[in-house]
Amino acid sequence: MLNREWLTTDYYADLGVTRAATETDITEQYRSLAWELHPDRHPGDPAAEARFKRIARAYTVLGSPEQRVAYDAQRDAVFDRGFAPSPGTTRPTMTPARPKRLFSLNPRVGYVLGTVLFGLGVAATIWIITVTRHDAQVRNQGVAVGATVTEVRPTAQVRFTTSGGEVITATAPVLRNRRNGGYVLGEVVPIRYLRTSPQEIVVDESQTARNVTMWIIAIKLLACGVILIGLSLWQARQRRLELIVLRTPSPAEQRPALHIPANGT
Repeated sequence: MLNREWLTTDYYADLGVTRAATETDITEQYRSLAWELHPDRHPGDPAAEARFKRIARAYTVLGSPEQRVAYDAQRDAVFDRGFAPSPGTTRPTMTPARPKRLFSLNPRVGYVLGTVLFGLGVAATIWIITVTRHDAQVRNQGVAVGATVTEVRPTAQVRFTTSGGEVITATAPVLRNRRNGGYVLGEVVPIRYLRTSPQEIVVDESQTARNVTMWIIAIKLLACGVILIGLSLWQARQRRLELIVLRTPSPAEQRPALHIPANGT
């Protein structure tokens, strides 16, 4: 007896393999498609669920050597030996195999690296907030005075006299995009110092460029960390789904083979 479903369905096309595919090719293609279309990866998607069922049914037949032989023989008898096919039947088609996944990331390595970058970003953020608050406090509460640069290497040093007549030598803040930390030996630099702690000084000029640069670095660290952690978690989920598919018995292994007599009755 003819199986109408076999005549109306091209299982090779459903799996994306040719009729010349080996058992190994069919099994690998089925597992690849099952992993890609697994319902856990497409919750609430009826199209993906229907496609998943079609490839499962196709593998039920093509994954069984006996059923595959009977399937090919029945379709050959109808399509290639002069019989008129019933309405709705289809001829075999050649569909190229789905390309393999190009992106791959070790979830553990990516998660650790992302966590490190995110931690550095948090630390940089805390440091920037601390520095900018300290500088703002010194500028708001400090005393303005001119300081003479007494040394530029290895660390710039400035000397100034407080309002109380005390001579102070302090390490000068580094100014960006200047040689020798931004100072020239003997120049007078406008600074502000705290009365309670004269060693704490800031240069009395705008630090907007420095602050913007530091914030850009901190934001990049945070963003890269979040992206790596997110990609790692996503990749780990894909691998878990792949393992589920690989460990799940195929439909052909779960169901008894359908025996079709050679004479078609």
